[in-house]
Amino acid sequence: MADSFTANLNLTKPEVGASTSTWGAKLNANFDELDEQVSGLVGDFKETARDISAGGKWVKRNGAVLSSSSYPALSALFPALPASVVWSTAFSGHTGVLLNIAYGNNIYIAVGQDGQIYKSTDRVTWTLKTSGTANWLYAVVYASSLAIWVAVGNQGTIVTSGDDGDTWTVQSSGLSTSVSLYAIAWSGTAFITTGAGLAADAVRSTDGTTWSVVDTGLTSGGLYGVAFGNSLFMVAGDGGRVATSATGNNGSWTIRDAGAGSNNLRGADYTNSLFILSGPNLYTSASGTGSWTTRSTGVSGSSPRYATAYGGGF
Repeated sequence: MADSFTANLNLTKPEVGASTSTWGAKLNANFDELDEQVSGLVGDFKETARDISAGGKWVKRNGAVLSSSSYPALSALFPALPASVVWSTAFSGHTGVLLNIAYGNNIYIAVGQDGQIYKSTDRVTWTLKTSGTANWLYAVVYASSLAIWVAVGNQGTIVTSGDDGDTWTVQSSGLSTSVSLYAIAWSGTAFITTGAGLAADAVRSTDGTTWSVVDTGLTSGGLYGVAFGNSLFMVAGDGGRVATSATGNNGSWTIRDAGAGSNNLRGADYTNSLFILSGPNLYTSASGTGSWTTRSTGVSGSSPRYATAYGGGF
């Protein structure tokens, strides 16, 4: 029988028993073709770059367009991004780690290492602001009814801004310097912030200035996530511990079982009418007080996931 060819890359399949003197050359040609095709996967192509001038096609590192005719198999496997999807680099010249970003009143605020706070109105141009602290900031939220921003972080640090993120004031949290605050949520009437070093308690304020520790009913471990939704605060943390409260006040918390067992939970979100807790798996509940569903992320390992986000139907 004659030589045959593969469907996608048109590689030669030497005729069995009749290619004694030519099979080596044919296989070498196949390897050359594979080398050309696969080399892009290991360093030739920008995995997150889309050139607008190239009509939304993928481009090589040297700027050359990845031609679908030259790379039909790869083009089928990695199609061009939709024209509406454009990623660009922000924070050029920035050093350090940024840990959280929030949006409110047509403003974006990003916080992170060494007390860094950046402000943007268009997500393209970012301006570094003076936070008044060198402590790491882990979370930030905007309270629309108070028109203030609140950011929290290491050593019980709480900073606020009432002028659209331009100037910041360090507030007295009354917390030990051993406390790290990792998350914060606003209900419309109160803030709740949580973290490590509080023996599973939380910290509450109605104005962002005066803060008090509240007993969540949980007895130990850190609480690394807090969310507000469905008229409930929800906190989550070490050992699968979860509690909810309508007001966040002392004596108002109810311990919940999200089905996480002893797995550590590192994030809490309320989005698209759903509470989502992040651990080795995701745990979801519409009410936060009733049934929970465990959802596998498809990622192996026991390390917890730290956050979730929703947009565009996903």
